[in-house]
Amino acid sequence: MRNSKLYLVLKDFGKIEQNRCRKYIQSPYFNRSEKIAELYEIFINYINTGDEREIPKETVWEKLHPKSEINDDRWRKYCSDLLKLIEGYLIQEELEGDKSAQIAYLMDATAKKNMGAISNSAIKKSDVYIKKNNSFNQERFYDNYYLEKKKYKLQKADRQRAEVSN
Repeated sequence: MRNSKLYLVLKDFGKIEQNRCRKYIQSPYFNRSEKIAELYEIFINYINTGDEREIPKETVWEKLHPKSEINDDRWRKYCSDLLKLIEGYLIQEELEGDKSAQIAYLMDATAKKNMGAISNSAIKKSDVYIKKNNSFNQERFYDNYYLEKKKYKLQKADRQRAEVSN
């Protein structure tokens, strides 16, 4: 278990990150399986004890499913699903720190769903972000370009909906 990808990823998490990931995994929006949440807790408890001994997967399975023999396919599925959730958590954390990407995704979503009521708000958020973001580096220019491009497409889509077609 200590050589698994899952263990190696979770070992790098600090206490704060463990707690944030726990909240993500316990969210019914992202995870509907209680067993996967239990597996996360087992891994985290094992990591936090600092015990260097190898724990066989059969021992972990016994905690998940008492009095039942290990089902190797299901064990791999649990580990795979937990790893996917952790990857989703890492993506979410990156998105939380990237205001430009949040605004861009908001503009994309409002354009796809034809949400005119929110699209103006998204455009205003984009304008405010561009005005506030006044550092001179490559990322700033790319962010501003990207947001302006999204804003143009959103405004163009609004104009096309308003036009009368033959």
